[in-house]
Amino acid sequence: MLDVGLLHPLLPVVLALASRLSGLFATGPFFSGRYIPVQVKAALVLCLSLALSPAVQAGVPATISPSSPGGLVAMALAESFFGMLAGFVSSLVFVAVQVAGHVFDSEMGYGMTNVLDPAHGVQVPLMGGFFQLCGLALFLAMDGHHFLLAGVLHIPAAFPVRTARWDQGIPQWVFDRFCESFDLGLRLALPVLVASLLAACAMGIVSRAVTQLNILVMGLPIRVLLGLAVLASSIGPMLRALAGAFSTSRDWLFALVETLAP
Repeated sequence: MLDVGLLHPLLPVVLALASRLSGLFATGPFFSGRYIPVQVKAALVLCLSLALSPAVQAGVPATISPSSPGGLVAMALAESFFGMLAGFVSSLVFVAVQVAGHVFDSEMGYGMTNVLDPAHGVQVPLMGGFFQLCGLALFLAMDGHHFLLAGVLHIPAAFPVRTARWDQGIPQWVFDRFCESFDLGLRLALPVLVASLLAACAMGIVSRAVTQLNILVMGLPIRVLLGLAVLASSIGPMLRALAGAFSTSRDWLFALVETLAP
């Protein structure tokens, strides 16, 4: 049987790191976007894998290095899974952005108006796309892409290839972080929800007092203007809340790495 380790001592480590980084870039924020060509992602993964492989190999016992193509494939699949899990956890804050955007669209009557999301190449509601772009701009302004690369450097240092352990509490931990992100999205959209409720109550009272008014016709422009006014007055606090959430997501990623570490 072919011994892969005989081809070059660093080959198994390079492939394992490339698999882990590929998983991270497939699900992580910014790097998973379609605006980055696949060729650029592949080149970045290869360069980082080659640069990190000497340091990672020094901490990997020789007994866990795969010595056959089958072992190499199994290792690549495991490393890809851990990379995708780390990328998913680091992108959970964007779930809050999507929830807030969809609530704004629903309350403002923009639910049927779609625009192109450049990150994923799909149609999204108008305010949802706006919130996604704002969240991405804030993520880049806070050097979130640099943080991801720092996390990539930290992951091999925390647990080298083929040394990660699976904790039974990880699915529940990820679900709890998802619930926190969903809760953050609802809190971001709370101003427009309250304003829409008050506006609906006011229009109901007016329709009872002045029956000649067509509230259904007047309701849509009122909701749009009200939503824009609420967005203009609350965009600052919303961005500050998102900035705090992005800082928290860094702790989530490193907490996951510490959980997976042997």
